[in-house]
Parts: sequence; C-alpha cells; structure tokens
Amino acid sequence: MLELDDNTRRELKLLQKRPSNKRIYIKVTVLLMLDKGLSVQVIADFLGIDDNTVYRYRDSYITNGLKDYLASNYFQYNGKLTDEEKARLVAELTEYLYP
Repeated sequence: MLELDDNTRRELKLLQKRPSNKRIYIKVTVLLMLDKGLSVQVIADFLGIDDNTVYRYRDSYITNGLKDYLASNYFQYNGKLTDEEKARLVAELTEYLYP
C-alpha cells in the first residue's frame, strides 16, 4: 500500500527505536508496516487503533511528507473549566436562566 525509499525507511526505524512519545511511535510504525505490505486491518489490530486512523496517517504522509506528518499539531482537550470560568458560568446562568 505504501513504498518507502531506503533513506526514509532508515530514518523511521531510528525514530521507532527512540520515539519522543507513543503517538510518534505509532505513526512511524504504521508507515513501516504499510511498507512491509501488511493490511490496514492487521496494522490497526496490532497497534490497537482504528483502521480509519491507518488510512488517515497514510494519506497525511503522502500529502504532507515525513516532516509535516510527524509534526505534533495535536493539543489534548482537557474538557474542564477553570474555577474562574465556572464562577462566570454560574453567574450567567443565575442571572439569565434562573433569575
């Protein structure tokens, strides 16, 4: 499904041996497994990710190249309001929704 050149393959194997985080390890491993000819389903099952993630990673690599593919533009959503935000929300609800 994907054919890597020798230099890219070597670079990915080095990154795989000392990844900066789990997400990078998975992204690198997806490319190496695709290069070996493994199916998307096998890769997804082996790495514990969704098969759509494998397709998305492959497409991102093809479209953006290795550097941008590995760039971490991911920001984890915390989902929690700060104490100040909670206080403002309570004030707004109290004033306008539950007067």
